[in-house]
Amino acid sequence: MLLSHAKAAKLYRDQFWAIQGVVGIVVNSFMFEPYQDNEADREAVNRALAFSTAWVLDPLTYGYYPPEMRLYHGNEFPSFSPEEIELVKGSLDFLGINHYSTLYVKDCLHSPCSSGNDRPI
Repeated sequence: MLLSHAKAAKLYRDQFWAIQGVVGIVVNSFMFEPYQDNEADREAVNRALAFSTAWVLDPLTYGYYPPEMRLYHGNEFPSFSPEEIELVKGSLDFLGINHYSTLYVKDCLHSPCSSGNDRPI
């Protein structure tokens, strides 16, 4: 998706940008708050943001996926080539965010979670 966006943005900028318009992207995003005021839940919030929103925004801004994603996926995680980084990074003029709700997040990687609908974040 990011490479497709970047290629379309380049095409638009090369052929139409001087005449009209801007290039943007809209991201659907939740905000997250720690379930309890402790370090584990605050770190879970960072992971939740990385896996839900920053996976799109970080490459567009910095050229790389969020460090939290690279940490948990290691060598299995894809990376951009230098040419792709140059294409993706900065490939937008505006950012739209659809924010509909805020969710509580509890760490289930380093803390016990009750059984049921809890998922590790």
